[in-house]
Amino acid sequence: MNKNTVTIEKKSILILIAFLITGLAILIISLFKNHSILSNAPSSMLQTPQIYYGITVDMSQLLPDSRKYVKNSSGEDIIDVAHSLGVNLIRIVSGYYSYKGSYVPYTEKQWNSVLDKMQRNNIKALILVESPPEQVEFYPGTFTSSHSALLQQLVLDSNVGNHPAVFGIDLKNEPDLSPNHLALLEQERTMVKSKYPNLLVTVGGWRREAPTYTPSTPHFIWNDPQDGKLLQNIVDFYAVHIYYYDIPQHNIFPNAQELTSQYLKKIVSYANGKSVLIEEFGAGNGDELTDQNTLGGKELQQTVYAGVYQTVQEMKSSNIIGAVQYDFISRGGYPDGWVIAKNDLSYLYPAAKILQAYATNQPIPQIIVPAQKEKIVTVNDANKNVIVPLDTTVVLELRINWNRHMELTVTDPTLFDQTEPLFYDANSHKYLSVFHPKRAGQTTLTLHIQSGCIATNCIDYSQDLYQTTITVE
Repeated sequence: MNKNTVTIEKKSILILIAFLITGLAILIISLFKNHSILSNAPSSMLQTPQIYYGITVDMSQLLPDSRKYVKNSSGEDIIDVAHSLGVNLIRIVSGYYSYKGSYVPYTEKQWNSVLDKMQRNNIKALILVESPPEQVEFYPGTFTSSHSALLQQLVLDSNVGNHPAVFGIDLKNEPDLSPNHLALLEQERTMVKSKYPNLLVTVGGWRREAPTYTPSTPHFIWNDPQDGKLLQNIVDFYAVHIYYYDIPQHNIFPNAQELTSQYLKKIVSYANGKSVLIEEFGAGNGDELTDQNTLGGKELQQTVYAGVYQTVQEMKSSNIIGAVQYDFISRGGYPDGWVIAKNDLSYLYPAAKILQAYATNQPIPQIIVPAQKEKIVTVNDANKNVIVPLDTTVVLELRINWNRHMELTVTDPTLFDQTEPLFYDANSHKYLSVFHPKRAGQTTLTLHIQSGCIATNCIDYSQDLYQTTITVE
């Protein structure tokens, strides 16, 4: 074989190798660019199950060594019950917990103990960067650079983003989308992506200042779909919040499917191909008031859940990837009208069965929603006899100045189920309580300041502030 032939063959081999390397490089780049976890890629390509069915839970309720850990009499905790319901996503909130009076971040070991169990049960985690209300520099109305320090401690220092059960990070709950806040969100996205390039990032809900906004009267427009465009370069998928299902108009509640569908269609039109997760939705369970001062009812809550899940199923082809309810069980040991579980998981509301039916492809039970029947009793009813039908819920709403020694007495407590004990709502500046009549009869409600002690001095300063009679027929 002459030298020319050898040279030609070597050149041919080199050209072939170069061609193969180039082709392989192009293939790798193509796959990389099209992977849904990249910041500029539409998250419609997210690898998801058929649909995410999620619940919202406080981290302290999931952690066995937390003083707020929840389990039922059979030893089942929230993850166990969630798995039995078909839940495949838990939105974990409040990343700090109270231990001997101080608030400290969860450790990597603590996160792993929760996430390992979720992984074994095929449940993903969406972690919200949030602290308890006591941490006023972080929670949630304030949004400054100190929030980035919370992100650093909660998400980066804990290495939580390395766990395979973590689906994504929610940077901030319902932030005001001012220019300064948007810039801060972009910085926080960069913080997360620098350590976890493949971890999905989102922002849960949003708001912007209304035209009537002033510092003394801070009015906001909440979750307007077109405002989602402002988050286009920050989120890998949209996490929307949908409410108002339990606010009746002329004694008729909104159609849950129509309300959900109309909102999602608007979001999709602004999402630029990115996936959309309903990250919060809910309706009152009828036992307690919600933080929006709505009551709802068990049947209404069922209907809303069915309407939301049905809409999500029908719109999956429009990049709707699931729905997360709010809240699963009371997070603070106080009544919470949104919940679908109570009494340490020993009672599940009917809405939980709707969640289970959709998540596990079981037949959907038929639901008949009664008309809204509630009687609001206010200060204008003082010293009157208020007559209510037996099937009507009594909601006590009294705008009276707060006092730590306030007490409500009922002359015949057997007449009602008092599902929400008296409490003071600082937002509405009202004392609130909820009663469900059990039989016909009459009772008197009295709100009074009871005798008590201030420091070492005990003083009798008792006085009746309000009294009314309720007659159930």
